[in-house]
Amino acid sequence: IACIMLLAMFGLGLTFQILQTSIPKVFDLRIEVLSTFGIGVVIGAIYGIAGLMTFVGGIMADKFSLKKIYVIGIAAQAPCFFFIAYFSGMPLIFVFLIAAMFNSSVLPTENILLAKFTPEKHHGLIYGIKFIVAFGAGPIAVFLIAKVYEFTSEFSVLFLLSSLTMLLIAILALFLPVKKQQLT
Repeated sequence: IACIMLLAMFGLGLTFQILQTSIPKVFDLRIEVLSTFGIGVVIGAIYGIAGLMTFVGGIMADKFSLKKIYVIGIAAQAPCFFFIAYFSGMPLIFVFLIAAMFNSSVLPTENILLAKFTPEKHHGLIYGIKFIVAFGAGPIAVFLIAKVYEFTSEFSVLFLLSSLTMLLIAILALFLPVKKQQLT
């Protein structure tokens, strides 16, 4: 369980950092009608909406199977990243929004799964590890972005890698045990 959760947290952190760091340049390359200010406004609006999805994800985590939410939320990002690799214009903005929404919406479920699968006396430790793993992916993401752009002058390979990462993590998440929620 620990290996699956650590890999999932790393993968979600890595793809989030790849998306957040590279998308302004992707918009600049692929959407000619947006100014630099327009790109900032669009990305700000998208992350505002995605932030609200954390709230929606929390509501869903209280009502539905945690494992299903986690697997679906991760798996749904795979086609989003695939389409981000190739789309431009308004479809790119829309798919980016969907990817950011799914990425944010699984966070409450992930936290609850961590709490359910770790002893209470180690919750602080496991949440600390979670943030080290998730934020530790940031430098790796920046390195990957720089190298992919250096070699290709584009980001398609990076998003295809992200799509594959989400698919593999979704498959791994299928092996998480189902632990019944206690009704209070």
